[in-house]
Amino acid sequence: MNFLFWNIHKKDSFYQSIGQMMQEYDIDILMIAELEDNEKEKFLSVINAFYGIEKYVHIPGYNWKKVLVFAKKDIKITSFDESGTRICAFKIYSDSLQKNIILFPLHFYDKYSYSAEEQNERIEKIKTFIEEVENRNSPDEKMSIVCGDFNLNPFETPMIKTKGMHAVMDRHIAEKEKRKVEKDEYYYFYNPMWGFYGDNGKGGKICGTYYLNRSNHIELFWHLLDQVIIRPKLIEYFDDNGLKIITQIDKNLLLNDDGDIDRTKYSDHLPLKFCVNI
Repeated sequence: MNFLFWNIHKKDSFYQSIGQMMQEYDIDILMIAELEDNEKEKFLSVINAFYGIEKYVHIPGYNWKKVLVFAKKDIKITSFDESGTRICAFKIYSDSLQKNIILFPLHFYDKYSYSAEEQNERIEKIKTFIEEVENRNSPDEKMSIVCGDFNLNPFETPMIKTKGMHAVMDRHIAEKEKRKVEKDEYYYFYNPMWGFYGDNGKGGKICGTYYLNRSNHIELFWHLLDQVIIRPKLIEYFDDNGLKIITQIDKNLLLNDDGDIDRTKYSDHLPLKFCVNI
């Protein structure tokens, strides 16, 4: 099953490009952040026009509007729960596995409005919500995917601390499923996004989904703000070759001549595509 996430920065000028991308990668489930709710019908009409039929439908997430979810009509997906305005849960029934997978689209608090300390505090509520939903679905079957704009890099404290996402870069560590700290157990997520760092990373010429070049003495330039993390029991179904930060749609580059993201024509984020064989 192919998934696509893109924070489109409230722009309505490249719906056609999204449709092309969905067709090229045969996307089953699409998650769009910062798409205005009153735009979803127009958006769907552009996407479905590529097929001449109603191939994709909107999957409502209660009153939650931060990330809008669209799926092929034959996908067995329903909204499950929500927490405030930052995360929602959807059940995807897998015919091959004969069980539900929980998808958590997320749009976390941004760095401009919230300090690192505040982000660190607020991630704990997100983690608590995820675990509560997992326990209501099936306590012994943690089969979850969390995807979205985390507004964090994989190495930042909210992503790696036990009371945060507890997401590790090493699948062999993640496959241990949990660890104890001061007699309390904490379950892992596996974070494959670490593989994009550096010139020899999965991204080739790009090392992130967001680019920032300020006149600061300390600057990362590339940031991996848009991520997908998975529970260890899904690692065997995760397609490493299907994980991609998209930089080109058809023949149109999403980057400018300087290697920066072309935020004039498109968004200030790059789209993230991944595949889970469920």
